[in-house]
Amino acid sequence: MEYAEFRRHLGKAGISLNDYAALLHVRANSISNYAKKGVVPQQHALLSVALGDAGDRGIDLRALFTRYGVYAEPTQTKIAVLESYRKPQHRRRPK
Repeated sequence: MEYAEFRRHLGKAGISLNDYAALLHVRANSISNYAKKGVVPQQHALLSVALGDAGDRGIDLRALFTRYGVYAEPTQTKIAVLESYRKPQHRRRPK
């Protein structure tokens, strides 16, 4: 399936690329990189068609996923406190 068609199906479902990636627990870049190739793998094509058709039928996908305990989770975390990742500095003792 062509990447543009894949995106069209996600749009019909009301699912952004970021939401789709979060549902699959992958980074959005992993999905958007298929734009360079122009096609998506079969598993993404199948899922996007199913999601798009559900959107056409008026099925609330978020409610459906929630009912079955499937939640979109962020794939990238933000660093809350940069200081905790910095190398500790040695302080000179006062004389």
